[in-house]
Amino acid sequence: MSKFKKLTTVLLALAMMAIFSQSAFAADPYYTNPNGSTRTASLLTVGTTASDFISFAMEEDYYKVNVEKGKLVKITLNSPWGNCAKYFCNDYLPRTNYDFAVFELVNGVIKYVTPFGSYVEGGKGGTDSLMFYSSGNQYYIKVSGHPEAPIGKDPYGNPIYNYHYSAIMPYHLNASYLNFNF
Repeated sequence: MSKFKKLTTVLLALAMMAIFSQSAFAADPYYTNPNGSTRTASLLTVGTTASDFISFAMEEDYYKVNVEKGKLVKITLNSPWGNCAKYFCNDYLPRTNYDFAVFELVNGVIKYVTPFGSYVEGGKGGTDSLMFYSSGNQYYIKVSGHPEAPIGKDPYGNPIYNYHYSAIMPYHLNASYLNFNF
């Protein structure tokens, strides 16, 4: 009876592990990004900085920004240093590169914002920036990992990208007014 009990215990333990475990590299199936759409966008107040993580390759974070009409607005995004241990980063560790896009809500339609100048790409571990004149509408900012060169092709011939992300080091997003009115 003792061998039967041990065997039953081992089989039950193995069954429980198989049913309730997942790969350490798999995305959490229960994770819901709290700011993963324009509907659930976090509020970013002009003059403040938001910090968050792009925790997996295809994650996108959205922010809602209310700005005054007729102002020159500057958005900056500081991409984090890459997979750094807590309190330890150096030039030998990889850096991440994130991008952002600014959208404007006009009469219920979301469209890209026309920048004043051009989008400045800061690269890995750098600062991206964009300036635009405010029309006083609701604005959204989408932050996402920057894709490197394609790493291959899918069965249909479409390129496959490896997007940057870091669950260890946060990015920093800022909206500010520049001292210029028109």
